[in-house]
Amino acid sequence: MSNSVLQRSTPEHTALILTRAAMILLPLCYLPGLADPAGIPRFLLVQVWALAVTLCFCVSRSTGARARVPWATFAMWLVFAGVSLIWAHDRLSAGWKLAKLVTLVQAMPLAAWLWSIPGAREPLLRTALWSTVPVSLIGLAQYAGLDVPPFVQLFPPSSTFLNRNLAAQFLTGVLPIGCVHLLCGETRTMPLRLAMVLPGVGYLFATGTRAAWIAIGLASAIAFAFYVFRARRGTDNGHLLRGILLAGTLLLFGLGIMATKGTAHADTPLRKLLSFANPGENRDGQVNTVSVRASLYANSMKMVVDKPLTGVGLGQFPVHYPRYHDAVMDTATYALHVAPKRLHNDLLETLVELGLPGFLCLCLLVGLAMFGYLNGISRSDGDSWRQCLGAAAALCALLIDSLFSFPLAMPVSGWLFWFWMGCGVSSREPAAAENEHHPKPRTARRLAQLIPLIALQAILIWLYIQAGWASKLLAAGNDLERQGRIAEAAAFMEAAHTRFPVDIKALDRWVTLAVNQDPDRGHAVAVAQAFSRRRPYSGNGLFRLAIALKDAGHADAAQTALAGAERYGGVSEKTRLLAGMLAERAGRIDQARACYELALALAPHYRPAGDALQRLRNQE
Repeated sequence: MSNSVLQRSTPEHTALILTRAAMILLPLCYLPGLADPAGIPRFLLVQVWALAVTLCFCVSRSTGARARVPWATFAMWLVFAGVSLIWAHDRLSAGWKLAKLVTLVQAMPLAAWLWSIPGAREPLLRTALWSTVPVSLIGLAQYAGLDVPPFVQLFPPSSTFLNRNLAAQFLTGVLPIGCVHLLCGETRTMPLRLAMVLPGVGYLFATGTRAAWIAIGLASAIAFAFYVFRARRGTDNGHLLRGILLAGTLLLFGLGIMATKGTAHADTPLRKLLSFANPGENRDGQVNTVSVRASLYANSMKMVVDKPLTGVGLGQFPVHYPRYHDAVMDTATYALHVAPKRLHNDLLETLVELGLPGFLCLCLLVGLAMFGYLNGISRSDGDSWRQCLGAAAALCALLIDSLFSFPLAMPVSGWLFWFWMGCGVSSREPAAAENEHHPKPRTARRLAQLIPLIALQAILIWLYIQAGWASKLLAAGNDLERQGRIAEAAAFMEAAHTRFPVDIKALDRWVTLAVNQDPDRGHAVAVAQAFSRRRPYSGNGLFRLAIALKDAGHADAAQTALAGAERYGGVSEKTRLLAGMLAERAGRIDQARACYELALALAPHYRPAGDALQRLRNQE
């Protein structure tokens, strides 16, 4: 390594430092000071990293891997994603998802270049492992009930643990590397490897995150099988025994997650295990997530059958799912105000949104990356094959987790997925020689590469800055709404939507406040119609539009909107109450009474329906 390009002030050295810094900083963005519900700081950090490493690549003399077939497939998949905007109904949301997708997939070609740099593989893997330690320790301290300062808390004590699940997805994409190092690393490095891996394993054990544990366990088992296959020519009984002990430890931890009682913030893992054997409802009477996701997957396949070649369009699953929520199976948790925003299966969501061509392109990319890792594992010597095995295990774990969740769409785990994909593509070819350099690229060629890339990345950075400001305005509006300052909250929601109309969350909240509080009913109708144009099958959106139209005196239009709300959002006590009010206003008293009675039958303690029924009785 004395002549390695990494030991001099070279673009390769700078790119490696930037990448290792990103690996450390990205997980820390889960802390409240940097966290954001939309993940904007994390996407912005990924994009800044991509811009900086792209600059290093353009001035570098090492070209990295030259695998043309994967890059052609990679470009074709992005083309499918971009073309899908043509038939997307909500093109603003589709364009926003495309921007985030481009930010993440940039990691693939850049990682392929970094992985091909001599001496870069081990520092990358080691840094990825160390990045799990601070997040895991903070999470463990909170679960242990220690007094953790608010600015370093991994998740708020009363939250829905969104950040807990996101942190588990991040650990899924890194911990298998540590398991592989424990499996086939040198004995003298075992204590250090254990110090890297144990905090993450303890965190997953404390939180009882099933999907992450299944993914890590299966990926480690697959890696162990490849290790045994690779080491047959000189099997070391000590390493084989170490692998058996590692597999047994993972199994014991997995059983512990299922058998031990969870914390006050989570369900008992044993109940989660029992719920698999009893689809429907668990012991607490809550709907089982297994049956819910089964209905999501079944209904989504009907979407694929209807549009197998084009898909519904990038980012259009939440737009179109209300049309299919009962196409094959009733979704147990689906209701007027509760509609799924994600499919909880990244691969199936890709099939739904991009159709068979886009899905097959993604599968081909994954296959090429895995094929590259297999080549690296079977043909490389020294530590190179172990490094390929660790990165392949991490990629495999993220793929397994994507069958139960959406790690590929999240900024940190999604970045790791495409990073390990690029490393796999680069593993198809032998690592570059220590002193191998290429002629310095010509200035014209360098500018031809640099200008379009910088322009694209500058646009993306500007988008994330605008989205960040809008997210701050949205958070301030939510705080004002909780304080009862509705008029000010509505003004903040309007400002957030005006600054960044691409994201629909601010418009969603603005509609609710305008319909319920705005004295200008014409303005409330206009805001509700703007939402319904982007989400024409949203039961909640049509319901709010029906309320605004009713208050503005447009009874027939309100009745039409209400019919759509019940078609796409289901019949509820609120929709029946509104139907009764419309019927009562039209003089159809018997119909109004029937609507109020049905509302009470659906929710016996729903006071507005009881008051309306009592009012009719008093009038008789």
